[in-house]
Amino acid sequence: MQCSRPGDFRELFYTQGGARFWGIEGKVAKSLLQTDAGTVVGDIHADYVRATLKAGGDVPLIPPYRVGGGIGWQSTMIDAMCM
Repeated sequence: MQCSRPGDFRELFYTQGGARFWGIEGKVAKSLLQTDAGTVVGDIHADYVRATLKAGGDVPLIPPYRVGGGIGWQSTMIDAMCM
């Protein structure tokens, strides 16, 4: 379909089909600073996923991997995390 006039748009139509998903994820956390009030904690996390259609080909719009980190506060009163 050609979009040549202002206001025209391309329409995408997705249907559901059988798919296979597999992956792995992990997280590592470490205490960075301990005080009487609480503990500053840092973490690193990652995951990987592979998704294929049973009819063949890749499942669209699936991010293959993610990596991130965060820092947080842990105490007897409150736990908070910023990723």
